[in-house]
Amino acid sequence: MTSSRTRARHLAPPLALAALGMLAASCGTESAAAESSGPAAQGKGVAVPAPVPGPACPESGVRITETAREAAMGLRVLSLSLTNCGTAPVEVNGYPVLTLLDEERQPLDIEIVHGSEPIAMIEGFDDGPVPLTLQPGEQASAGLVWRNTVTGWEPPVNAPFLDIAVAEGEPTRTVALDGAIDLGTTGMLGVSAWGPSAQ
Repeated sequence: MTSSRTRARHLAPPLALAALGMLAASCGTESAAAESSGPAAQGKGVAVPAPVPGPACPESGVRITETAREAAMGLRVLSLSLTNCGTAPVEVNGYPVLTLLDEERQPLDIEIVHGSEPIAMIEGFDDGPVPLTLQPGEQASAGLVWRNTVTGWEPPVNAPFLDIAVAEGEPTRTVALDGAIDLGTTGMLGVSAWGPSAQ
């Protein structure tokens, strides 16, 4: 594990990276053609395509996705977006609960810390939790930070899957990442609190 602490204030804050338009429209919509599928349309012999549903919304009413990734000089930052895809308000307050999984989806033994300070100095990353109420379609975001430094003879750690829950005691879902979390031999991952997400 590297002993240096690198100041990375020019790296975009994870909370700003997470806003990539995961709105409630992705929770399932019907096409305009479906609205015209009544008897009048059928009497004209118009072929009406079946509505194409969006991605299913989990029973919890929230969807967590990877939205952006930054890399610079061995430092990695990944942004997560939490979308209220349900029909009722969702209360969010605290940190995501994470477990990194290997290719066989087995848990990896690593240290997960709140904030970035043991790994790097990133502006805004160490801000504490604030209570949020997400209305349907609204989002929150959080960030992950790590280094992929490799030292010694230990095999590097790569995690292509992530088990994540909104908070302690909440349902866990497995997310297939767009590229593994490559911790090298550092054995440490930093996580920020959920915070407001620009939409």
